[in-house]
Amino acid sequence: MSAWLPLISALVIATVTTFGIVINNRANTRAITAADERNQTTLEAAQRNIELSNSAADTREHDKWRRDAVLESVSSILEVSEGILDALRRFEARQLGSTEEETDFTDLRTRLWSVSNSALKLQILSTHHLHRHTSQLQRGLAAAINDAESITRMSRTAYTDSGTAQLKLEDDIRKRGQDYSSARTKASQILYELMETTRKELRIPDHGVPPPHHYSS
Repeated sequence: MSAWLPLISALVIATVTTFGIVINNRANTRAITAADERNQTTLEAAQRNIELSNSAADTREHDKWRRDAVLESVSSILEVSEGILDALRRFEARQLGSTEEETDFTDLRTRLWSVSNSALKLQILSTHHLHRHTSQLQRGLAAAINDAESITRMSRTAYTDSGTAQLKLEDDIRKRGQDYSSARTKASQILYELMETTRKELRIPDHGVPPPHHYSS
């Protein structure tokens, strides 16, 4: 019996050692798996942060591009419209006899419709109905130009007519003058509304500055 003791002891030790190795390997495997999962979670979180950061940067870049495009389009429309209104004010001065400058109505129409591409951009890019204001402004200015041209044409004819015909023509000129005044005033008001709506679109603070006097005429 004593002869088997060393063998039995060796088997017991081997068995215990084997179980220890197996248990240790399982523990190591679980630890490695847990570490891998933590690493994977960390990598996924980092990837999400990168994606969110890139998305935020793309959004900021897109917003800047849209803001610049809206500002450029509105600035072009305002510049042309201001020029046309200034020409119409000179037309009024000529009617009052304070200047002999001729008004080129064809040029005014060409300048007015040169902003069509800018108006189309606003229809695509804006969210505060800037295109609607632009269309109303174009129609108002076009009506004022047409009325001013009719007044000019009728005024020239009035010099050659006489009697009842001349009186009727002068009455027609006065009526067309009222139409012209209404159209120009409306266009000036819409121009100011376009400016105010643009401020809202671009989130520009309103400091309560009153409109220039010729807008509210």
